[in-house]
Amino acid sequence: MKRLPTWREMHRDTTPEVEAIQFAFYRSAPTRKRLEMMSDLNPSMQILAMSGLRKRHPQTGPDELRYLLAE
Repeated sequence: MKRLPTWREMHRDTTPEVEAIQFAFYRSAPTRKRLEMMSDLNPSMQILAMSGLRKRHPQTGPDELRYLLAE
């Protein structure tokens, strides 16, 4: 099984100083704001995931792709 990348491996272009500022912001943000930020990511992630599914399953119809996404 392939190992998932670490946080540092995924964010090589972010300095530790900037990362500390980001984490401080996330920790201090009200719950509503954090939920709003997560909600804003969902449509983008679904688009990326569907794109990957279409690439891997080019003959699959939209209903089946939605099933695969949900799975």
